[in-house]
This record gives sequence, C-alpha cells and structure tokens, in this order.
Amino acid sequence: MNETIIYNVFHEEAYGYLVLVYFFLAGISGGSFLVSAFAKIYGKEKHEAISKMGAVIALVMASLGGIFLWLDLGHLERVYLLFLRFNVTSPVSWGGVILSLYSLCTAAYLYFLFIAKDEARSRLCAKAGILFAIALMTYTGFLLSMAKARPLWHSAIMAPLFLVSGGISGLAMILLVANVLGYYPPTDDVMRTLSRAIIILILIDIFFLSDMYVLYVGIAEATEVALLLLVGKYAFLFWGIELLLGSILPIIILSTKKLSHQRSWQILASAFSLVGVFTMRYIIVIVGQHLPIS
Repeated sequence: MNETIIYNVFHEEAYGYLVLVYFFLAGISGGSFLVSAFAKIYGKEKHEAISKMGAVIALVMASLGGIFLWLDLGHLERVYLLFLRFNVTSPVSWGGVILSLYSLCTAAYLYFLFIAKDEARSRLCAKAGILFAIALMTYTGFLLSMAKARPLWHSAIMAPLFLVSGGISGLAMILLVANVLGYYPPTDDVMRTLSRAIIILILIDIFFLSDMYVLYVGIAEATEVALLLLVGKYAFLFWGIELLLGSILPIIILSTKKLSHQRSWQILASAFSLVGVFTMRYIIVIVGQHLPIS
C-alpha cells in the first residue's frame, strides 16, 4: 500500500536579523549614493550640499552594513576566502565583490569631493558609482529570488522591488538629515524635489504590492503566504506599518502644502518612510521564512 507522509517541519532561518539589517543599510547606502551622484552630475551649485551629504551617508551605511554582514558570516578571519574561492554562480560571492567595489568607489568619491576637491574626478566616480550602487541594491533581490522553495522570495519582482525601496530609504535619509541639520528651508526647491521623488517611488512601490495577488492565485504554498500577510497573523505589519504608516502617510504629508512646508512634518514623513522600508524588508526576509517548506 502506498502511503504519503507530510512533515510539518520548520527549518531554521537561513537569513537572520543581521542579514535583515544589512539589506536595509545597503539599500539606504545605494539610494543615498544615487541621489548624491545625480545631484553632482546634473545638479547646480545649490545641490552641492546634497551630493556631499549623500556621499557621506552612503559610505557610513555601507560600512555599517558590511559589519553586520561579516558578523552574520562568522569567522571574520576567513572572510578573505570569499574572494579567494570566488564562485561565479554564487550570488553571495558576487555580493562580496559588489560591496567591496562599491565601498572603494564611494571612498574615492568622498576623497575627490572633500579632500582633493577635483570636480572632474568626482564626477567620474559618481558616474561609475551609479552602476555599483544599482548592483548593490538589486543583487540582494536576486539572491532571494533564486530560492525556489520560498514562495514570497521566488519572484522576478524582488530585484526591482529592492531597487525602488532602496531609493525610497536613501531619499528619506537625506531628507531627514537635511532637515535635522538645517541645510535648506523646508520650502526650498531642493527639498520639494526630494519630497516629490519620494512620493513617486512610493507609488511605484505600492504598485509592486500587486505581487500579493499573484501569490494569492498561485500554488497552495504561495496562497498560504499571501493569506498570512493579507488577513493572517502578519496583516498588521503589512497593512498597518508597511502600507499605511510607511507609504500612505508620507504621501499625504509630502503632498499637502501646509504640512510639507514645515520642517517637523518633513522629518516625520522621512522617518515613516524609513520605518515602512524596514518593515517591508522584515516581512520579506524574516516572515518569508516562517512558512514550512517540507
């Protein structure tokens, strides 16, 4: 007699909280660099503060993210093996190379911005860094999308979703720091441009949430994941924190003239956006591993 046995086995998390924080910080870093680079290449003299601020944030966040990544890997004395035994088919190997090249490019960019004050070479680093920043922001999505056993991860939308959310977090961090340090008045054209860019990217990010419908009508495991997020135990995180607090409220604040012209409200909208992006990363990285795969 044929017999089928189904085991309800919960596997240990392959990616824990250290990786979650790394993904979040890497997104902020890449997004901040993109803002800085575009301000340097296409901006005017009044955008100089944004380009310098974005470059500093990019390097700080990449350095912090690298620390969290190394802590997750363990055996820090063996990190060099990641490069010595490079595997061309491994997203993790490529991630190590991308992070290293991106960090070196960002450091060079800062050198030419602040120390050498070489306009031509800083622009060259900005142009080269755009490619590295995009690679840094998207490879994490590629890494997750290759996991066929995880319905929430195995989607072609992961890479563009991580790119857009990284852009939101980078813009939000720059807007937050610019307001805290008082570089520009809230009504300045630079601040309004940053606010509009955040709104546009949040709308694109909300459009990507239609992937929940694809999950819902997919295979049984995918439907279960969608139900967990839409009406299950994680619905509050998805609807309340990621969507309402992290997306809808920043759009309302930054698109309302009376609110967006006040420094305190811009700071609040930036903080909400960062919380929303972090929650999205938490849902994908941590919650995405809570469904049994056996």
